[in-house]
Amino acid sequence: MTLSYQDICKNVFSEKDFIDNSLLGIGVIQDGRIIYANNTILDLSGYAFEEIQENNIWMKVIHHDDLFIVKKKIELKLKEKKYNTTRYKCRIVLKSGESKWIEVFSKNFYHNDRLAILFTIIEIPKPTPVIELSTNDLAKLSVVEQLLNGFNIPYRILKTGDLHKELEEKLLKEKIELKDAEQKFRHLFETSPYPIILMNFNGRIIECNSGTEELFKYKKEELIGKNFLKFITFPSNSLSIFEEAYKQLTKGQKLGPFEIQCFTKEGRLVWVRTSATLLKLYNEILIQIIIQDFSEEKSIKKEK
Repeated sequence: MTLSYQDICKNVFSEKDFIDNSLLGIGVIQDGRIIYANNTILDLSGYAFEEIQENNIWMKVIHHDDLFIVKKKIELKLKEKKYNTTRYKCRIVLKSGESKWIEVFSKNFYHNDRLAILFTIIEIPKPTPVIELSTNDLAKLSVVEQLLNGFNIPYRILKTGDLHKELEEKLLKEKIELKDAEQKFRHLFETSPYPIILMNFNGRIIECNSGTEELFKYKKEELIGKNFLKFITFPSNSLSIFEEAYKQLTKGQKLGPFEIQCFTKEGRLVWVRTSATLLKLYNEILIQIIIQDFSEEKSIKKEK
């Protein structure tokens, strides 16, 4: 008896729509046949579900250079007593004849009291080949190295595993440097005597410091996550200046200080000198607004 695609979905899986349209290719092999494949696998391979139900179709789909290894992986998986996940890379041949690299994760489970293999796949770029050098090759390499030194030719030789180790060390160093930079920024941010506001391109406030609370009389909790213009309001003439400055900033233009008026929570009208820059923080491009209250200075000038 051949189960229909709908029956397989209903009997084997719940949340059919979610699984069918997953970013991962999801399938099941049982008794040498692919008894389930989601839309992602069908779209990638170019085959219809009825076509891939053919016995041992996977042996035709796997690239001939990788078939022996994949066949061994499947045989060993079916003999396993534990339900460990197996991971490997291989090439598949699409219905169009094109070949693509995929990464496979597979695990045993029981369906209708019989052993089956649940597998997920994802398309990956062509892996970079790793060249293992024998003792004889290393001896030859030593001669080449001496020649390069003699001609003063700059070079660098990476042994197996060196590149991976170097990349890990580089990423760790960058992570430490980024964390250190963020800690320094946080210290300057919190101790600044000027109000500082961080917001995204939609105007949502991501962070603000104690100076912001002191000037505008809003608690930080009232501002975080809210739209800037819903809390910080302006007279009409100042609003147009701010909106124009905001448009220029979102286009990547650098803004020097500009003077505008705005209202505090208490309704007090203050003069502020504002500068804004783009800042990469928390893996996002944010707008940093630094504000200086110069109402007192403005008032003194008027009196004179």
